[in-house]
Amino acid sequence: VQNELGTQSLKTENSVRKVPLHNALIDIGLLKLVALRQSQGMNRLFPNISRSKSKGTLSGTFSKNFGYYISSRGIKDSGLDFHALRTDFLTRLTRAGVPDHIRKGLMGHEQTDVTHANYFRAGETMMNLKGFVDRIDINYSGILPPFGYVEPQSLKNLRIIK
Repeated sequence: VQNELGTQSLKTENSVRKVPLHNALIDIGLLKLVALRQSQGMNRLFPNISRSKSKGTLSGTFSKNFGYYISSRGIKDSGLDFHALRTDFLTRLTRAGVPDHIRKGLMGHEQTDVTHANYFRAGETMMNLKGFVDRIDINYSGILPPFGYVEPQSLKNLRIIK
């Protein structure tokens, strides 16, 4: 999460952070989409998304599209909006036993614990962060990968035995 292009606005220094990809995103082909966009000379994954008229942000457009999607599917509920995805992410991290300082880092929140704020400057490794993110159970069986079948990461280390 960064402002490399200079076209985004970040609220705080904590907004600049590295967040590992959950295996579900890898399994459904996000890395293939990244490679495709790079081969096309594009620096955004969804280049056809325009900024919202109300706020002038890309997230405003995603929020509006999300709202339309859940309303059109009859699953609109009070408190269920685009921002609820962040709330659900934090809830799932907490239920998966992810430590508070890791949750704060992944959410882009300030470290309020003196020990982590002042003495843990090195931070977590990306491998550790990925392990914590992958603790979240995501059922993506209903998603058809846009690039064809992808063998789930969780099955790559398994062998078929007769």
